[in-house]
Amino acid sequence: MSAPNYLLSLSSLFAGVQAQVNLERQLQGLAPLQSPNGPAFMFGQEWLRREHAPPRIVIVPTGGTFVLRSRMSQTQAVTGKRSDINPKVFRTWRQTFEAHLWGDPTSSLSSPPTVAELVSGFDACQELQRELMNGLRIYAGNMPNLEFERSEYRQPTDDMRLGRLLVLHFAVEVPVSTLPAIPLSYSSVPVPGSTFQVAATVEAVFPNGSSSVGGTIIAPFE
Repeated sequence: MSAPNYLLSLSSLFAGVQAQVNLERQLQGLAPLQSPNGPAFMFGQEWLRREHAPPRIVIVPTGGTFVLRSRMSQTQAVTGKRSDINPKVFRTWRQTFEAHLWGDPTSSLSSPPTVAELVSGFDACQELQRELMNGLRIYAGNMPNLEFERSEYRQPTDDMRLGRLLVLHFAVEVPVSTLPAIPLSYSSVPVPGSTFQVAATVEAVFPNGSSSVGGTIIAPFE
């Protein structure tokens, strides 16, 4: 069974971002992301305590707020075309996230270890953060609807750990809209300059399953 086609979809929002992160790591010769599904992001708080090897990125949606009008839409010119209001955006959802970035340490240490080797986990976190921010910049809309708030290092335990953890707080504004209009295809291509009509049949369906045609609405177009 295929996944539902939602108008607001996290998988659609992060698909390009994930691809960009994987591409940048491949070009730099860095270790691929680790997850049960190959080099991919994981979503949801339940993944935070799973024992997976770094490097990995866990995206945790934390909530959000509603905005009456997107700051991005304030700069858009209104032309009056039907395409400007299809679908009609009536709110903006400012979705907030935590990105848990687990950086991998140097696999083999010198004897004695160098400072660069000892802090490699921190550097790996910063690199994951840079890759994610760049992917969001490219694929999650332009800058007015994308916010990077802060990031902080966390260390759940000092004894049993692998790598380092950096948590990035960010938000993405996405439109909340009505369902898009359904396009009606022509049975034949109209001649330029000609007129045509759209006829809609109004039918009442009763609880017992019977129906009755109430009439036809004809809308002329040019």
